[in-house]
Amino acid sequence: MTWWIWLSIFAGVIGILSSMDRWFRPVFRPLFLRLFKRGREHPLSADTMVEITLPKGLEDAPLNVKIPLPPASIQQIQISVTLEYVNGLPTAEHGIRKRFNKAMELRSNREYIKALELFEECLKLASSLEQLNVLYNQIGKCHGFLFQYNKAITYYKIARELAIKAGNREGLAVTLWGLAGMHSMQGKDNKALKYYENSMSIYKEIGNKKSEVKLMINLAAIYEAQGELEKALTYFENALEFAKRIEDKESEGYALFGLGAYRYQRNKELNRPLDYFEKALSIFKETQNKEYQARVLWTKGLLHFLNEEDQKALDCYNSALGINREMRDRSGEAKTLDYIALLYWITDEKEKAQEYLKQSSEIEMDQMSEGEKSRHRIFLGIYYGMKGNYEKAREYLNESRKKG
Repeated sequence: MTWWIWLSIFAGVIGILSSMDRWFRPVFRPLFLRLFKRGREHPLSADTMVEITLPKGLEDAPLNVKIPLPPASIQQIQISVTLEYVNGLPTAEHGIRKRFNKAMELRSNREYIKALELFEECLKLASSLEQLNVLYNQIGKCHGFLFQYNKAITYYKIARELAIKAGNREGLAVTLWGLAGMHSMQGKDNKALKYYENSMSIYKEIGNKKSEVKLMINLAAIYEAQGELEKALTYFENALEFAKRIEDKESEGYALFGLGAYRYQRNKELNRPLDYFEKALSIFKETQNKEYQARVLWTKGLLHFLNEEDQKALDCYNSALGINREMRDRSGEAKTLDYIALLYWITDEKEKAQEYLKQSSEIEMDQMSEGEKSRHRIFLGIYYGMKGNYEKAREYLNESRKKG
């Protein structure tokens, strides 16, 4: 990456941290306006970190604060959901089914602690190994959503033993999928790859083609992370053709999203990935997949930003924000608010930037990963620095550096 890009980004973001116009305007704003457009002639890496030096009033806070740009990582393409039984628990009596369905509703609403309590109650009422396998899978999944990956793995391993004991091949495939996801979230790609491949072999054996094509997409993401780029591209392309052949629209959308992210991240293309994302977004709207609508909108927003299409970028992030709120995704809402604020500053609308940061500052961090908390604390530091509350700004910036 050229020094022009770093300098232009530095000049843009330093303005956000400044609450003293007499200091900002004569020095950094002209430099920002002159260099920023030129810097965006070259695509930025998907994991670009904006490095800044803090202004007066925050001298004793950590220097060289890094702010990540919105992500376009192929890792976010990985399908994290596992399969559900169509009617909830297999052959379940009314008493346990009612609790189970309520727990699933709570999980869908991101009330994971309450869902866990009900799933634990269901364990005492379960009447078969198949039911226990489903329940331990769901408990593992909730712990995964709470970023308690080791605890999740413990429950998935119990579910695996139950599936093996019952000869439940599909239950075993679902459990192996869950184990792969937890190891992937911990960065243990070799273990994740092994579990995904074992799960894939079972789905081929039992003829579950829709699960097979989804696993192809997950495998593509793992191979990309390991640097096996040709293999990753082959899996994405094969998954797209397979999805079309079996008329699985949802998986077609996943594959298009993966290919778009791959083309951008590896080839540094902008226009062709946008075509892929537009097609994927259309499919996810058709299938009412809100989670992936938000993910595609996020990534489209980044590419429009790099294409100097700031209003289109803002439109994407505002649409993602509406979905975040509809899904009660408070972590996603905070992230989206933060970057909308950043984009408003870039378009020289400082008051709107502060307004969005204010909304973001009111969101609790209990549903965020440690990495998300670290990023959010940077923006909280920015917000309180803009307000002139330097003590609180320093506190958040120090916390971000300590825990990031």
